[in-house]
Amino acid sequence: MRKLISFLLIQLLLLISSCICPNKGGSITYITIKNARGMLYSFDENGIFPYLDEINRNELGISVLPDSTVERVEFSQNISIGNQLYACQDLNDFEYVNSIDSLTIFTVYNFDDSHPAFSKVNDILRPINTMGEMLNIDDIGTLSFVDQHLKFIHSPIYDTLQFEITGRITGGECFKILTNRLILN
Repeated sequence: MRKLISFLLIQLLLLISSCICPNKGGSITYITIKNARGMLYSFDENGIFPYLDEINRNELGISVLPDSTVERVEFSQNISIGNQLYACQDLNDFEYVNSIDSLTIFTVYNFDDSHPAFSKVNDILRPINTMGEMLNIDDIGTLSFVDQHLKFIHSPIYDTLQFEITGRITGGECFKILTNRLILN
């Protein structure tokens, strides 16, 4: 009899604790990158980007971002008593199915004496973190990412800038894109 009462008390406690948070369920959105885009921009004096009002030639950066995506959403509903507590957490989640990799960036116009028109500029770009700080990664071509922000390690000598970005979307196609063209004063 004691075992039955103990079992019923445990079930009652689980039922009460599961009622603290309503049965929310949740969803997972699977995002598939289909294409990419590139943007040439400047950082402002606080390291915030993109800053397009006034271009600072000493603070230039390039971003490579997903341009078109396909989303597939799976919904879940928690119905068992033990899983109700888990439903109190935010179950709405986003997950990328693929990424962008094999990044190569070419300058369309002369950048400096070491990087004439149509030359590769991967060696003078460094990835930055969310705080705008440069990461010490020399070969950006080997990075795999969803979106990437890159900063030039030195300023251009010439005034007209535009870049061609080639890369691959894992499990998909290769892409070739042009950034916007900037004319510095």
